[in-house]
This record gives sequence, C-alpha cells and structure tokens, in this order.
Amino acid sequence: MWYEEGLKFSCQQSGNCCRGEPGYIWVTDEDCANIAKKLEIEINDFLANCVYEVNGKKTLKEYENGDCIFYDEGCCVYEARPMQCRTWPFWESNLKDKDAWEIAAKSCPGMNQGDIFSKDKIENQKDKMPEL
Repeated sequence: MWYEEGLKFSCQQSGNCCRGEPGYIWVTDEDCANIAKKLEIEINDFLANCVYEVNGKKTLKEYENGDCIFYDEGCCVYEARPMQCRTWPFWESNLKDKDAWEIAAKSCPGMNQGDIFSKDKIENQKDKMPEL
C-alpha cells in the first residue's frame, strides 16, 4: 500500500470540493434524512426541492455552474453533509496511487497538510463510502 505510513489531511474550508465542475453528490436515504433534519424541513420537501435521480440513485442538486446548492461561503449543512463529502479525500479514485493523490491535492489545499491519518483510519474512511 503506497500510503502505508499514512497521509496528511486537514480541511481548510476552501470549498474547492463543493464548487466548480458539475458532477454528482450521491446521497443515501440516511443522508437525505439527516440534511432535512438539519434544515428543519420535511423529508418530502427536501426530496422534491434538493434531490434528483440518476439511474435510480439520488444526487443533490447543483447550480448550473456545478456549485453544490448547500455551498454559500461554506457548507450550510456541514454537520449533516453526505457521506460522500465526509469521506473526502479518502476516495478510491484518490487512493489508487500516489500520482492520483497528488493530482487531487492540486485542487485541495487540505491534502498533504495537518494531521496524519493512519492507513487504518484511511481504510476506515474509504470503507464508509456507501455503495450507490
């Protein structure tokens, strides 16, 4: 494992992972319930206004420019953010090899900074990413 000695990461709240290029912010039913509770709205209202489906999977809506609808100079639902967001940057795609990590680190100022995450903690984060 190329990250046997661990990896440094400390969120800098840059929002780079919340803004920009369009994509998908996959959410589970549990994620949706947690965010709706945080927003103090009914789950059905949350689903109708904040989520859409792609191939039977739920994803948060984004603005046309790719920004997450919950980003406004910071994450408005940070404590209830989806598991996909919670597990960043320890995604399979970033952990494939050192080059993949360094490519991702170019747009994330928190990577290679701050606290060292042990290999076990990294694997634990990676394993939390739900199968969607």
